[in-house]
Amino acid sequence: MRIVFGDDRSQGADLGWLWIGEQRWPGWRLDVVTVPETELGPPHPGGSTTLEPWTPEDPRQPIVGSGFAEVRYLTAQADPRVVLAGARADLVVVGATGRGFLKRRLHIGSTTEWLLHEPPAPLVIARSGRRVRRVLVGVDGSPPSQRALGAFAGLPWATDTEVLVVGARDGWLEPGPALDAASAVLEQAGIPHRIEEVKGRATEVLLRTQQREGSNLVVVGARGSSRLRHAVAGATASSVARAAESSVLLAA
Repeated sequence: MRIVFGDDRSQGADLGWLWIGEQRWPGWRLDVVTVPETELGPPHPGGSTTLEPWTPEDPRQPIVGSGFAEVRYLTAQADPRVVLAGARADLVVVGATGRGFLKRRLHIGSTTEWLLHEPPAPLVIARSGRRVRRVLVGVDGSPPSQRALGAFAGLPWATDTEVLVVGARDGWLEPGPALDAASAVLEQAGIPHRIEEVKGRATEVLLRTQQREGSNLVVVGARGSSRLRHAVAGATASSVARAAESSVLLAA
């Protein structure tokens, strides 16, 4: 199992590194990917996206006890969005913000924004360096929602968390079947959980519940299966990723 960590040495990346270090990853491999900073316009495929080993002047050191079997430092000479979008990983971790005043004001960096819409693998947007204790899972029955839940359930520390699974009843979708399916996945993985069906728009329900519960991580699908569900789920994931006070895990 492999994590790819996108490191631009920003404050957002610092939080991403702390987030990784606070969890336990026995037997996993970690690739720390650093791409030289460039002015980011529209994504372009130029340069070499091949990841090559390198030795940073001041390499980030894994936190003692994190359990990684191997840590590698890699770089490429290309657009960081293209590099990370091509990452073959079980989990990609990035900070919420990149370098620069504008990116901090927008609450999300341009590379993270790009990955948010087309996650190359289950994607964590880290906003806190704390250990994950409480998890909020939003479900709508779509394949991306199911994949996001499956990615979380496969994390080595998932059984040590308290999970609340929420389905929003917004007049379009009935969340009952999705809640039942999610509960079955979590039961099989041995993860303690509760389920709630809440009336309201999914974005508002998730953000309100995250604040109420003090969740450290929100798990959502990046898009839905039908055209309508694709638009609704995509808007929900994007809004939650921008506005949630916690880290967010998404899958497409």
